[in-house]
Amino acid sequence: MKELVYVYGFVSVESIANEDCSIFDLYEEQPIQFFSGENVAAAFSYVRTEDFAQENFEENVQDMKWLEQKAKRHHSILNQLHETYHVIPLNFGTIYQGTAKLNDVLHENNETFQSQLEAMKDKEEWSLKVYAETQQLKAEATFSTEAIEAKKQEIEKLSKGRQYIERKRLDRTIEAEAERYINQFCQQVHDVAKKFSEAHEEKEQWSKQMTGMNTDMKWNAVYLVHKKNRDDMLAELQTMQSELPTTMTVQLTGPWPGYHFASKVKRGEVYGT
Repeated sequence: MKELVYVYGFVSVESIANEDCSIFDLYEEQPIQFFSGENVAAAFSYVRTEDFAQENFEENVQDMKWLEQKAKRHHSILNQLHETYHVIPLNFGTIYQGTAKLNDVLHENNETFQSQLEAMKDKEEWSLKVYAETQQLKAEATFSTEAIEAKKQEIEKLSKGRQYIERKRLDRTIEAEAERYINQFCQQVHDVAKKFSEAHEEKEQWSKQMTGMNTDMKWNAVYLVHKKNRDDMLAELQTMQSELPTTMTVQLTGPWPGYHFASKVKRGEVYGT
């Protein structure tokens, strides 16, 4: 049976020179290796059949403890590669049946991989999420807008009986304004991040069960940012966050390899997730 070659990502041959890699494999036992093609090299390690032979892999990914452990290690390795190299990151569980197959893929995709590496040069991925809850924001004592203040002033000029009715309606105005405020803020942070980005991709908003947060996810997107623009983007977003009501949260994480921006091409026998 051919050895199973687990590939983490692709880097340029020029960048690895003859240096040894100090990043350890999925099992944290051996340093990962580089398999070089003409201009592009694969960062890889050999893996065990009981873990990654296809039938075993399909069974193992049903074990959440196994999956979490191995997937976290995969992403840790990619993050370490990203610190030193320009890298095209591959999905967890990208397997090749021997180095001969890997060599074919490197040869067939040499120009494509080179173009991707050039496109990712000095760039990093950042994730931006906004969490908020309309009812919580509405209940915050300091929350107000021009529309809310105008409505309050209008009510003050009414008779006592009419004020009672209009204050009930004011509650609906505050709720609508809270929702508008959240949506407007999400658009504003997106505009700032986009201003500093080479590319971006809006993602699905996750449920509270998935995030573990007690507020709803109102915005979820990833941005490809050149390193020279990173500090300016972070400074603007942090300023915006400091001015937010306490019931709203901005979650900015990175830098990561460009998971969402490396073009999808045929890379071999991939049955990972």
